[in-house]
Amino acid sequence: MEVNLIRPNGIAHWVRIYRLYRSAFPKAERKPFSLIRRMQRAGKSDIWYGESGGKFIGFAITINGPQQILLDYLAVDAKHRGGGLGSKILRELQRIYKDRQIFLEIESVWEDVPDREARLRRKRFYLSNGFTSMNVMIRLFGVKMELLSTGCKLNYEQYHSFYRDNYNSWVAEHISEEAHPEAECH
Repeated sequence: MEVNLIRPNGIAHWVRIYRLYRSAFPKAERKPFSLIRRMQRAGKSDIWYGESGGKFIGFAITINGPQQILLDYLAVDAKHRGGGLGSKILRELQRIYKDRQIFLEIESVWEDVPDREARLRRKRFYLSNGFTSMNVMIRLFGVKMELLSTGCKLNYEQYHSFYRDNYNSWVAEHISEEAHPEAECH
């Protein structure tokens, strides 16, 4: 199945994205959707509507910098999961942003938490799709996250600067660096 990422076109697209956004991400991880739309209208982010065979399959939301792209949200509709469509969306994003490094944050897999297995599956998914661990751990609004990236190494200073320069300084003030277990082994 071929996957196309297009800019949302019309109310039906926006409703599908919004509903999946609300169901796929816990409230604590969701930014106000009005903020996401405002950033998109200002040219600071892209919102991609994913379709395959004419049907909605998911979406991706990025925050854009001149050399780097933060994959802020990626979701595949529940009835289409497990068929490789998430991987196809990632490949399409890598094609679209071929001249820039893509990075993302995932919840730490190093903590003993009830959803640890889901976190491990998520990390394996990204690793199998061209991302590598940057061995950088951050705390973003109190949540311990690990950075994964395509291409070049991304350190904490570059990550923090990305938020300050491409998102906003208030968010950057709520990010701190944490010790990464794998970084300590090298």
